[in-house]
Amino acid sequence: MTTAIILAAGFGSRLMPLTKETPKCLLTVKGKTILECSLKHLEACGIKNVIIVTGFEDAKLQSYIKNYSSSLSITAVCNSIYNNTNNAYSLKLALDVSPGSFLLLDGDLVYDKKILENLLQNKGENILMVDGDHARLNAEAMKATIDNKQNITLLSKKTAINDSLGEYIGMLKLGATTSNSLKKILDQLTEEENKTYYYEDGINKLIKAASDSFSYQLTDGLAWSEIDTVDDLNEANR
Repeated sequence: MTTAIILAAGFGSRLMPLTKETPKCLLTVKGKTILECSLKHLEACGIKNVIIVTGFEDAKLQSYIKNYSSSLSITAVCNSIYNNTNNAYSLKLALDVSPGSFLLLDGDLVYDKKILENLLQNKGENILMVDGDHARLNAEAMKATIDNKQNITLLSKKTAINDSLGEYIGMLKLGATTSNSLKKILDQLTEEENKTYYYEDGINKLIKAASDSFSYQLTDGLAWSEIDTVDDLNEANR
């Protein structure tokens, strides 16, 4: 797997005023931008190509990408209607550019490099990274449910904590066959007038159709954080 997709189009309203004129992924954690943390991990893990979906403050993010020095081949794709769409549309735009197998990262994710290494070393085709620590779960968490065969059956914030395996952290890898199936679903979803779907909705549709199976890799206590609020950012810096 040589292509990673980073979704970084959205406006981080809960991080205001820090994100008033700055894309969330360009906020800093311990002196490095959130985006740089991911890019360095990807490069260290042997990823060659990265697609970053931009949107809010596109020019600033494009400039940052242009001036970022590494061995990575980085392509920026702009979701110009980020205000009226969610990440299903952003992922569709990336897959329009580079169909096939891919690694996916949410643009507000800060994580221990070992998490990424473990995901890439997992020989399964379709693997979602899940934190099984129920102590850190809350109602807003995207929770993963599994069946007795250890396959993921649902991604939903509405699932009761005790009924879930844990929290899907916003990192996954998909094989080429499932990637192509997901792209068709995303094309259908985003052709509708309402473009406010999430890519997790697409995964749930594939699961419901029983056309593709999804497994998981646990974070096993390794550190990660989704930077949604100022408290999240402060905690990550600590």
